[in-house]
Amino acid sequence: MSDIKSDWKEYFKLFTPFMIIIVSLIGWSIKEQVNDMRSNILSIQCQVVSIDDKIFKHLTNEEIHMPRSTIATKGEFDLVYQVRERQFIELKQAINNLSLDVKTIMLDRGIKLK
Repeated sequence: MSDIKSDWKEYFKLFTPFMIIIVSLIGWSIKEQVNDMRSNILSIQCQVVSIDDKIFKHLTNEEIHMPRSTIATKGEFDLVYQVRERQFIELKQAINNLSLDVKTIMLDRGIKLK
């Protein structure tokens, strides 16, 4: 019985150094993978920060608090809109009158219209 115990201890003495080497290699591999993951996470964070800088521009107090003179009121906007609409209507009428005048001149001179 003492022979069996001594044989087991001998195998354990031979087996232990190999296991230590294998465990240390696995630990080194895990450490490298963790470092790679950290560098990937840092690069992603840098990309997110650069995107945030591009999207969210910090406004100064002067840009945030605009003077009232630069802001159009609803009434002013409506007035400008109505004037613009009247100008477009007048332009359309002028173009229609011009095209009618051109047609009559061409007909008077005997030029055929398509």
